[in-house]
Amino acid sequence: MILSLSFQARLFLTTVAMGFITAFSYDLIKVLRYAVKHKKIFVQIEDALYWIWVVAAVFIVLLNESFGEIRGFCIGGVFLGMVLYFSAISRFFLMFSEAIVNAVKWVISLFIEIILTPFKLLYKIFRTPCRKAENLLKKFYKKILHLLKLYVKIYSKRIGRNMSAFAVKRRGGKKHEENTET
Repeated sequence: MILSLSFQARLFLTTVAMGFITAFSYDLIKVLRYAVKHKKIFVQIEDALYWIWVVAAVFIVLLNESFGEIRGFCIGGVFLGMVLYFSAISRFFLMFSEAIVNAVKWVISLFIEIILTPFKLLYKIFRTPCRKAENLLKKFYKKILHLLKLYVKIYSKRIGRNMSAFAVKRRGGKKHEENTET
């Protein structure tokens, strides 16, 4: 199909604008990656989804504007739009976005600090009494353990005597009879 020169110029400018939009969307992904750290697998998945989106968007634009015909100047227009965006605007957009992300992170950390301040104060107030109570309970625990060890010693000796007397009775009292004969 033969297209007029004005139609081709409009199609070329549309594809250049499409290149700007796709490059801008990739910068948005970069800002997201800066704001929230990603693992490598998620970065690769994001990149794959991005390129699928770019291909689908360019295809839809070409389908609507040039009746589905893929023309070399259309693909060149997309890449020219991307190159123009990355060379002219991207650096400033990323610097501005980084400043905004840092400001948002600072506000969030300040908000968290404000919320945690009463708990920190309570911790500072109750830290010393709790430590003293802990030390007192440790001393009390040690005394109880010491008393229990003494009780176990006494009780185990008593059990040992009872067991030896039981063993003598089981044998028929031979040991007792031998002691009475002499």
